[in-house]
Amino acid sequence: MKKLAVVLAAVMLAVAFASNASAFTWAIAPADIFAAGGLSVNTDGTDLESISSLADPFGGTINFTPNVERRYVGVDWSTWSHGYMGSILYGAGSQSIKLDFDGTVTAFGGYAQPNTMAVYDITLGLSDGSNLTKSLSGNGGADFFGFYDGAVDWVEFTTTDPNSFAIGELAMAKGIVPEPGTLMLLGSGLLSLGLFRRRK
Repeated sequence: MKKLAVVLAAVMLAVAFASNASAFTWAIAPADIFAAGGLSVNTDGTDLESISSLADPFGGTINFTPNVERRYVGVDWSTWSHGYMGSILYGAGSQSIKLDFDGTVTAFGGYAQPNTMAVYDITLGLSDGSNLTKSLSGNGGADFFGFYDGAVDWVEFTTTDPNSFAIGELAMAKGIVPEPGTLMLLGSGLLSLGLFRRRK
């Protein structure tokens, strides 16, 4: 009976984590990314430097295809919105920038803006092999994008603007964070295990 309780608890936990991994929610603000355990991606460095990859805040790497240039708002990208004055990543001459993660990302977000304030698409490569695409507008300056409760291997930005675009103020989270329902399920499994031990 004790073995059965252990097996049941393990199965419930596996199902809970699997269902959490397959969930997906579009974020509406940076706070959603940080609430999901997100940390800021550091993009500071030399202006106009060509970058093929960045260290992520969880000890991994984000690879860019093609390379991007580090620029600074207020110097090279004066139309960025909401008063931000830090570094951004510019896809010089590219209509598409792909970010490949070296591990599954569960939350990701930031801002993006085509060079001439055009519409752009964000395509997410989900860990189950499927893709999701969302169109956003850069007509009012840099626009926020993001997701949480996901399982994503890569993100690609594509614009109809032939003059390229930039991304910045990035944040991300890695690892499956149990939702409250998952924790309740785990607790009930452990409680069942405790009851079986007592009865014995």
